[in-house]
Amino acid sequence: ASKIRVLLYLIAATAPLYILSLQLMGFFGISAYHTGAWIITILTIGFGLTISNGNNSRYRKTFYNYKLVRKIHGVSAILLIFGFVGLHLSNHVFALNSNILHEEIRLLFSSWYQSDYVEPILFALLITMGVSGVLMARRYTGSEGDIFRHLQISSGIFLVFFLCAHVNAVLSARSDGTETDWIFATGQNGLINSSGILIPYYLLSVVMIILHASLGLRTALLSKKTNPDKANKVFYISISLGAVFAVAVSAAVLGLRI
Repeated sequence: ASKIRVLLYLIAATAPLYILSLQLMGFFGISAYHTGAWIITILTIGFGLTISNGNNSRYRKTFYNYKLVRKIHGVSAILLIFGFVGLHLSNHVFALNSNILHEEIRLLFSSWYQSDYVEPILFALLITMGVSGVLMARRYTGSEGDIFRHLQISSGIFLVFFLCAHVNAVLSARSDGTETDWIFATGQNGLINSSGILIPYYLLSVVMIILHASLGLRTALLSKKTNPDKANKVFYISISLGAVFAVAVSAAVLGLRI
């Protein structure tokens, strides 16, 4: 059963996995074979996971201090949300007005998170959050858990692959001297008119970030002995507000102007 859950988690991360594999094959100059390689790999992984024996133990055994890893993951996530992710995503909403306004705000925000001292710290936090998240996911994949746990793991796995692909795209563009602005990300008139293949990749990433952060908040409240009903209520409010924000960002990415 645990192997089937892993397969489902990977299916949830299809969009960033597809983009990341395309980037990697492009790096080696064999992107023309991507579609065939993608299909064969997915079928092979799926078949391997479905026929292998899993276990339904409460948690997988770990060789590290799990509570410490969880704290590190939470602290790095909070610092990234306030130091970069919140600013970066909020910036996208301004594109609903115009690319010009978005660029003005981007330059303002980037003067902070792309500064010589802050950017290396943010990259270190990204790596820390990713590694600690993988360790946490590995621990919980042996447990059936509830719907909240499954959503947290699947959104986390999605984000690990998304961050790898997104950071790789940005750093590659910078190395080629390309400005990583709004036009670079979405095209002149939005993803629909420029690169439709990126629509699920971008839009789901916003949803997954909000979902994962909201679930993390719920978990933190429960760890503080908060009443489960109250913790769930906070989660539902958070995800509802996040859904409105996600719709606004999605509209901007697709080229809508108001």
